[in-house]
Amino acid sequence: MTSHTSSFYHWRHSRKPRGSDVHSSGCGFTRAVILSVRDAAKVRSVVRETNEVTPNTDVILTTIHLDDFTSVVKATAEIAGQVDKIDVLINNACIMAIPWATNKARIEKELALTAYGESKTSNILVTVALADRLAEEHPGYMPSTSIIAHLPELDFKEIDATTRENTGFSADVEPKKALGQGVATTLVAVL
Repeated sequence: MTSHTSSFYHWRHSRKPRGSDVHSSGCGFTRAVILSVRDAAKVRSVVRETNEVTPNTDVILTTIHLDDFTSVVKATAEIAGQVDKIDVLINNACIMAIPWATNKARIEKELALTAYGESKTSNILVTVALADRLAEEHPGYMPSTSIIAHLPELDFKEIDATTRENTGFSADVEPKKALGQGVATTLVAVL
């Protein structure tokens, strides 16, 4: 059931979605919603429900594994090939306190997902794949957050997780990046 009250839309389904109610500011019409997920089968119901609620909105589903940089490049290229511009980018992929493991590049998995994966995706998607198109339409707004932005010095010698001691949470979330890899913060939204 959709109801219109003043300047915002409030959507309620017959069953309450996990988490909070879904709100849209009504500030514009959505042409497409892009869902980049690890397991497409797990979100098919979300795609179906989105199509039911907003039948004029295209739902684009891409698979991405943020700890695998080849997957990040492939997914961002797919997205860039399907859209002219991105008005809002919500990068909400983060994990914490998983069993210690490394990815294909021998980077500790939690660090690869929460620091490298998110910022790599954001860097490629925004500053590389869509930079020209975004600049033509509008410069965009990119608020960023970082839980460790206050740290004084980053230790780039510890990037290979297989050769260093697992030193715990603070070392594993430190955004260790080469200078050419883009920003070291997590992109939250592009408006």
